[in-house]
Amino acid sequence: DDGAFPIMLQKKESEIFIDGLMKKVKLRGYCCFTRHDSIVVSKNNELAVRKIMEDYFREINYKCKIK
Repeated sequence: DDGAFPIMLQKKESEIFIDGLMKKVKLRGYCCFTRHDSIVVSKNNELAVRKIMEDYFREINYKCKIK
């Protein structure tokens, strides 16, 4: 099926960013929302949330570029 691979990627993205990262950020009390493969937070919370992201990605053995 031609649609299976894109659907699998969308599910994995959701698992990482919404079920994993966003949940961790919100549990720490930070306001955030996702935009595709990104998480958006206020500038004031950038460093704290960046640390949460780095720890989470290391935990799941996920290598990415954080801007």
